[in-house]
Amino acid sequence: MTVRRVAILLVALALASCGTNAAKKHGKMTIAPDERRFTVNLSLRTRGGALYVPKSLPKSGAAVVIALHGMGSNGEAFRSRGFDLFAERHGFIVVYPDGLSGGWSSPNDNAFFGYIIDGIKRKYHIDERAVFLTGHSLGAIQCYESAVILGDRIRAIAPVSSPMCADTVQLTVPLGPQHQSYETRPVRILIIHSLDDEVIPYDGKIIGNIYSIKQTLDFWRKVNACADTWTDYPCGPGFDGRVWRGTDAECVMVTRFQGGHSWPSTATEMITKFFLEL
Repeated sequence: MTVRRVAILLVALALASCGTNAAKKHGKMTIAPDERRFTVNLSLRTRGGALYVPKSLPKSGAAVVIALHGMGSNGEAFRSRGFDLFAERHGFIVVYPDGLSGGWSSPNDNAFFGYIIDGIKRKYHIDERAVFLTGHSLGAIQCYESAVILGDRIRAIAPVSSPMCADTVQLTVPLGPQHQSYETRPVRILIIHSLDDEVIPYDGKIIGNIYSIKQTLDFWRKVNACADTWTDYPCGPGFDGRVWRGTDAECVMVTRFQGGHSWPSTATEMITKFFLEL
């Protein structure tokens, strides 16, 4: 064998090795020693976010809350919503992923969340039936989409300050072999929205193809096989709460009378109680 052929063979072996190592690392989650940050290797890029692992974490069976920030923000900033306090009190993990360029529009977002769930599961022995998703504004819009695409992995969602997009509904409609569609599964849902929200109005928004709250509720009530009648849902002064019970999951609508597009001060506790069924 000539020197040239040996060189070509060595290069080929090196490239194959690199490819194998990259494939092995794809989707791998790395958690910082202080358990305040994490990264996930997605081959072409590395994504990450903030994390909170409470001292009160049980040895097994812990719940996980994935909290999605709004447009232009990041996971560390969304920590200010106060989930860490309740995580310590009730022994669950909180993950605050970073959106790409401060948003949630990447086709890889749901795969990213899936790798997060896998990574947390491997390290902390969580209860796979207790994975929850919440988000504000654009993060809320992503919650609805993830509930459709990851419905077999998400137990409940709590979107704040946005109904769902028509594009998410389209994901559930079979349009032929060139279009991937998803079968919706019952998912417990708590929607919190202000009547005076002018950024994403209660009655929806043409720009962005955003549904109204009523259309959003109608969609999920059908998915969850909810009754037509509702009962009061306790949520404190300044809010109106209603719950529609379903065979496998319920739909809860909490309307805030005033507050605009902001995150309500009581929302974090309300969401925690809903997720953990306290």
